[in-house]
Amino acid sequence: MKNIPTIILSIVLAFGVWACSQNTHVGGTPPTLDVIWKTSGFKSPESILLSEDKSFLYVSNIDGQGTIHDGNGYISKLGKDGVVITEKWATGLDAPKGMALNGNKLYVSDINTLVEIDTATGNITDTFPVPNAKFLNDVAYMPNLGVLVSGSATQSLYLYDGNKIELWLSDEKLSGVNGLHTDGDRVLVVTMTGGQLLSLNPATKSLEIIADGMENADGIKILKDGSYFISSWPGQLYHVSKSGKTTLLQDTSAEEILMNDFELEGDIAYIANYKPGTVQAIKLTQ
Repeated sequence: MKNIPTIILSIVLAFGVWACSQNTHVGGTPPTLDVIWKTSGFKSPESILLSEDKSFLYVSNIDGQGTIHDGNGYISKLGKDGVVITEKWATGLDAPKGMALNGNKLYVSDINTLVEIDTATGNITDTFPVPNAKFLNDVAYMPNLGVLVSGSATQSLYLYDGNKIELWLSDEKLSGVNGLHTDGDRVLVVTMTGGQLLSLNPATKSLEIIADGMENADGIKILKDGSYFISSWPGQLYHVSKSGKTTLLQDTSAEEILMNDFELEGDIAYIANYKPGTVQAIKLTQ
């Protein structure tokens, strides 16, 4: 009988170690958010992207309606300190949204066209119209695959393989598809209609649901601990744990501060606010 307390203690300790290992595996403490700086003066900014050398940010400005061919759209260069470097670095666009880099080429979605821009000059070097696409949205580059573009109005993903752009995947799970983020051998996808975070296997084109409950989801990035940070354009910011638990971190919809696509570097998120025309740098502390 004297050995029972020792046995019980051993069991309790073992369970504690197991529980800690499980929590570590599941991962993902929701971060606190602190605004570092906010810069105004942008015209319907939709997306942010770090430059190839990570020294500054590209900001896509729609400057009008997201589906109108008006020639008003442009790309700005913004310092990571919030100071505008060049207001209109690349011009001649209509409604530029998502962006991705492949070397010295910047790819931008523009309603129904993928636009290629030379990062050395800011000049448009090529355009790739996408037949039947009505609302191209985010863009992501994946080595050994190409440039993926989300088609929000057609529940589709399009692929530019370096020669041509064509329909690559259409699936009902992609209804209202928006943000894309490449992560090793998978692509993370968020949707507006279903409000879901999906994992896409490019080899099989299979889609797996990680989490839901984030209607109008826009941008997606992975935090240091492997959990997810997601924006929803009406004004919400979410955290999703590795196990798929969704936590609302912030909601600025009542103030009409939209949370569109964003870039993440370390623990700093650079977020485009279509309204009121600002870009924010937010520190995420876990």
